[in-house]
Order: sequence, then structure tokens, then C-alpha cells
Amino acid sequence: MPPQVDAVDPDTQVITVGIGGNDLGFAGILKDCIELGAAHLGRGTPCKDKYDTQLAGRFDELRNDYDTMLGALQAKAPSARIFTVGYPHLIPENARLCQYGNLLQFATFTAGDLTWARTRILEPLNQVIERQTSARQADYVDLYSGSAGHSVCDADHWLDGVLTSVVPLKYAVVHPNAKGQAFAARQVEGTVLGS
Repeated sequence: MPPQVDAVDPDTQVITVGIGGNDLGFAGILKDCIELGAAHLGRGTPCKDKYDTQLAGRFDELRNDYDTMLGALQAKAPSARIFTVGYPHLIPENARLCQYGNLLQFATFTAGDLTWARTRILEPLNQVIERQTSARQADYVDLYSGSAGHSVCDADHWLDGVLTSVVPLKYAVVHPNAKGQAFAARQVEGTVLGS
């Protein structure tokens, strides 16, 4: 696929942007956390131990990349309203709600690493997106607060874990399901219409 910025032109009036996690390397971290959690039999914080010191540099790079991306959109569509979309509550406040080894949740991620990922990756990621958005006078759509209680590990989950189903085998790799997508659409629509 060509860069999506190529679809934007001076006549564009509304742009929504939902990126950041993959730029931070979340997919690779997720994979490693699952492998390290299995190797440590669900104990400790092996993923935090591996990645925590790298996060500051990754977030610095993300800030720069996000600002560059927003600047490119504003240059190509100077009249457009830009709405950036944050990330929902992927991980519950109490990581012990997640069942170790459950492929419909976070597989073999340790509880300690889940708490670390929520507080040191997910929440700061949303803060970076919100701050960069504000600095460019664009609008931020908060999915995090309204999706509390609907994480991958909650009974009424709006996000699927590593898998959506075991039989048949369907990968989700921690993405919103239909309920999560509907919630995100309502939040974006409410922000666009309310601005």
C-alpha cells in the first residue's frame, strides 16, 4: 500500500489518524513478552527487565515521527480538521484478571509484565499522542478512559487477545473486536460532530 498521506489533498476536510503502537515496536515487545513469560513460567518481569531502559529512546523517536506525520498532513491538507485516535484500555488495572496461558488473552505474559506494559507503554503512548496532537492544534480522541472495564481480560471485552478463537484458529494480536470498533467509531463521531 502506498503511504496513506498520498490520499490527502488540499480539498480534504477531515482526517482521522490511528497510529503509534507499531511505531513504538509494540508488536515485537508483545511477542517477546509472551516468549519470556513462558521461559520464566509466568513469574517476575522478564520483559520489563529486557525493555524498560529502551523505552525513553523509543518514545523520543515516536514524538518526532508523530510530529513529522502531523506536519505532513497539515501541509498537504491545510484546511482539514485532524483527529488523532488514542488506544483503548487493552490491559486491566488489575493484571491478575488475565489468565496465564490463555491464548484468548495475553498467552504467557506475566502479570508483572502486563502491569508494566500498561503503565510504561500504553498510558505513556496515549500521552505522547495527545501532547503531539495538542501541539499541532489538532483534536485528540480518547478511547482509554471510556473503555475501562472492557480490556482483553474483562468478561465484556471489547478487545481480543493473541487469538480471537482457537477453533477455528483466528489471530487478533490484541486488536478491537466488533464491540471495540463500534465504541471507537462512536467516540470518533462524537468528537468530530462536537468540535
